[in-house]
Amino acid sequence: MKITRHILVVFAFVLSIAFAIGYARPQSQKLDGSIRPEWVTPDPTTLASGDQCTITVTMDGIAASDTTVDVSSSNTGLVTVPATITVPSGSDQGVGYGSCIANAASQDVTITATANGGQAQGTVTVD
Repeated sequence: MKITRHILVVFAFVLSIAFAIGYARPQSQKLDGSIRPEWVTPDPTTLASGDQCTITVTMDGIAASDTTVDVSSSNTGLVTVPATITVPSGSDQGVGYGSCIANAASQDVTITATANGGQAQGTVTVD
């Protein structure tokens, strides 16, 4: 019985240290729901008519609940994007898909993600 008590005391001590230095919860988790877009990463970054790209929005923290990110294209005549991308609870990334609908002579199109007062951008080139 004494050994069990000692193990429980040691476990409680280690657990309290883990909470104190942040190992029990990621440092970047923002429990108030104020995460903002940090990166927009299209893949591939060069498109031709008919091509699709994956759009990954990376936030500056872990979503405490599902977070909706507004997404826009600077030229919807060349590249269309979903109106929103959802970052699921417990994650820092959401994924959507864009489409190139016309060819252009090497023109850059900016994809913008906006949420909670923050904004991030990524660029695709349409050839």
